[in-house]
Amino acid sequence: MERFTESDRVVTQTFSVRQLTGADASAIARISRSSPWAATHYTPEEIPRLVATRPCVGRFDERGGMVAFLLATSVVPPSAWLGGFGVPWQERNAVAEHLDALLPLWESLLAQRGAHTVYYAGNDQENDLLYDILRERGFRVHSFLRAYDKFGTASPVQGNQQVMVRPFTENDLPGVLAIEEAAFEPLWRHDATEFREIATEYPYFVVAELPDGSIGGYQCNTVDDDTGFLVRIAVRPDLHGQGIGARLMAEAMAFFARMRVARVLLNAEDANTRACRLYEWFGFELVPQRGFVLMRNIVGR
Repeated sequence: MERFTESDRVVTQTFSVRQLTGADASAIARISRSSPWAATHYTPEEIPRLVATRPCVGRFDERGGMVAFLLATSVVPPSAWLGGFGVPWQERNAVAEHLDALLPLWESLLAQRGAHTVYYAGNDQENDLLYDILRERGFRVHSFLRAYDKFGTASPVQGNQQVMVRPFTENDLPGVLAIEEAAFEPLWRHDATEFREIATEYPYFVVAELPDGSIGGYQCNTVDDDTGFLVRIAVRPDLHGQGIGARLMAEAMAFFARMRVARVLLNAEDANTRACRLYEWFGFELVPQRGFVLMRNIVGR
């Protein structure tokens, strides 16, 4: 129960917190779309699936109106990602208060799913809604991210022509999951469920098949109007230096050309110097804003 003064009179407001259901998807979409006080890492089309499959919680006023939501976009134990938080415009002065009310239930749901650590990524710490608020609540900097963009879809090389780049199929899951295990820290890994979601929802998800039939790498991309997003590229570490990454990049540029995009964007960890060299070779330029990843061990674990 909370008290505040309005026009010289004391008003008492009671809020409730609960796990969200599919019936709440439209309220999340409305806040995500209309409020400047929302940090979101999903498309509107993804909201119903996220509410149905990921830990999502909301705070409601006495009339049942949603005043805040908090959701995960990924839970692959031991890691989880805070992918969405928002409040309506009229609740802009209570952002931290609402987040404090939502975190305990949300982290409890994450822990039940096997998550030990929660992460949050942003594109610009100077202007991110949650950066300072999360830092004040025990989140610490895990790493920094580089943002790149490229105008046009030209490729300097075509890469290794001995590999076949083709659409992902269900039979590729073991090979793709093996690459995840070998190439990425736990926080960045997808699981089988997430790869199936990518295959269903992304317009471009391909693998690089070697002459022996094994999977040497993969890539997924998406498009929004005339902007392309290079979401993920991965190559088996034992195959580095064989032109497979360049081949995947060249095929990606060809896809973006077919989609008539004018600009391609991507993010990369500062520490991933191999990937950064590949992007810069393909004409991507570093942009001034600096992204970040925050992390916190889940309370109570």
